Amino acid sequence: MGLSLIAGIGMLSIVLTPGLRGFEKTDEGKGTPTILLQPAGEISAKCGPGPDDYFWDIDSLCFDADGALFVADRGWGKVFKLDSKGGFVKSFGCRGQGPGEFLGDSGVSLNISVGNDGFLYASSSYGASRILRFDRSGKFLDSMETKFRVGTPVVGATGELLLVSDGPELISVYRFRGENPSRTFFSEAFHFGDPFLKANPAAARFLMDKFLPMMIAENDDIVVVSNLALKAFVLRPDGREITRFDVGDKDFRTALRKRAEESVKKNPGGSILTFIPVLSPSRKLYLFTPNVKRKAVDALVYSLDGRQEAVLQIPADINMPFAVNDRGEVFGVKENTEIVRFHSPFK
Repeated sequence: MGLSLIAGIGMLSIVLTPGLRGFEKTDEGKGTPTILLQPAGEISAKCGPGPDDYFWDIDSLCFDADGALFVADRGWGKVFKLDSKGGFVKSFGCRGQGPGEFLGDSGVSLNISVGNDGFLYASSSYGASRILRFDRSGKFLDSMETKFRVGTPVVGATGELLLVSDGPELISVYRFRGENPSRTFFSEAFHFGDPFLKANPAAARFLMDKFLPMMIAENDDIVVVSNLALKAFVLRPDGREITRFDVGDKDFRTALRKRAEESVKKNPGGSILTFIPVLSPSRKLYLFTPNVKRKAVDALVYSLDGRQEAVLQIPADINMPFAVNDRGEVFGVKENTEIVRFHSPFK
């Protein structure tokens, strides 16, 4: 089954780009401002002193409360930890079947996040999914396996794990290592009932973590983005809805529908992904999507009340994964092996 992401329209080196403004507003009209981000620094592929301390194929980025950056590398099948200034601290983990090891071979997806309980979580899927829990020093604590495909782990302050599943209600809440969910919520009608984009049903359900990505705010509010309905949902920890809103303006949606139709004609069995979402510590929702027309990556920035605040433009050679730290800086990946940092107007 095909899957496309399309849009509507020897040592660590930190390289500062001289003479560049951190960002530049390119649209002074009355609508949503478009802001061009400029690179402010770079973490090179050779990130540490050892012979194996280099990035091979970066798959996921996240920050902890102290600003440390964790980098999941699916090529190595391990996690790198860097300090808040980008300095190498350590790496940990490996591929295998044993305790503290990630399932699958080189290239199998490896996703990480820091839960609201303060622990680092990593997931890898190879048939089943394994979710591992580490302390922030990289010490392995415990793990669980699930039949569901797991993307980025979503964990609340009490250690409850939220999984996107396939059923009448699409979000299931588990105690870590629990076999049965303690509760479920979020009707499948919100996602599948009135889709803006048509998708291969088998792909949309198998890749539920991609078509219905989920994030969690510091107060345990849950944010869900439907790549089918083109809507964002903000929920309380118990699943009650706070608000929902459409994402993408009229022009974006018109161009997106046209591109989606063209893509499906070329690949009738394929499916469309629109956004890669990131929730910042300041509760800004960043929806990353390639802008083919302008040869850039756009990030549509929303407050959680549904107000679109800006469109940030990033050079097209910067790709996912993306992350945003507590200073509002945007991090992306270049050629799978280098991390580039951008200043933005949001803190």
